[in-house]
Amino acid sequence: MELAASAGNGLCVCAIENEAPMNDRSGVGELRTTQRHNSASQSADLAIRRLDRWWLDAFVRGPHVLELGCGDGTSTQMLDARGLAVDVVEKDADFCQNLLARLPGARLTIHECAYESFSPTRAYDDVVFARSLDQVEAPVSLLERIRGWIAPGGRLHVVVQNAESLHRRIGQALGHLPSLTHLSQKSLAAGHKRVYTKLTLLQDLEAAGYRVRECEGFLLKPFDYDSLGRLDMPLVEELFPALFAVGRDVPDELCCQLYVLASAKES
Repeated sequence: MELAASAGNGLCVCAIENEAPMNDRSGVGELRTTQRHNSASQSADLAIRRLDRWWLDAFVRGPHVLELGCGDGTSTQMLDARGLAVDVVEKDADFCQNLLARLPGARLTIHECAYESFSPTRAYDDVVFARSLDQVEAPVSLLERIRGWIAPGGRLHVVVQNAESLHRRIGQALGHLPSLTHLSQKSLAAGHKRVYTKLTLLQDLEAAGYRVRECEGFLLKPFDYDSLGRLDMPLVEELFPALFAVGRDVPDELCCQLYVLASAKES
């Protein structure tokens, strides 16, 4: 199945290509259910996606970008606004349709399939892989495949949640977490297979044949989203930008997000 929408000038096309049968979406469905009943998590997710602009603008060059997973389309819209040609791989049909509706005139192609079954027809200057690596069954194997999708001189951009972040350290000290890498039932239901530390993330990239060029933590998160949501201030407009600013001045390991810029070792 392919759905397409053309821009008024006829030059730009959005397309959805259904390349493979859908995988089990139970984790995505449970995640949506959780978010519908948790406005703090929704606000936090939006705030974090907006903060991604710092590394997207600083390190993604294009012109041809592959985005693995699109979420609500915030980062895709940022890439499109810079005039980049973006291919998106997303296995959730609703996310694909929402993205198509959000960016009807973009230089955008949406491949509705799992990352593991994607077979590109071109190489990409940048591959953006934000907050999904912790949900795949075999991360090193997938990272090795992705390396073959990157053009000579191209780069991989990875963002993951950080197991050693301040809020998880506090949670462990309070007895709420048995270990920093522990996954709650809520996280497991949402499809998470692991939570990375800086060391384990770099180890997986090294094992997959990458050279790490940049590794930075960002966003200091002192408590969980529910606790932050009880504060009398807007999360998106005020609190998270402030936590981002403070996070730029603390060790990477205390931040709740890790960003890595990597390239193939032979590059």
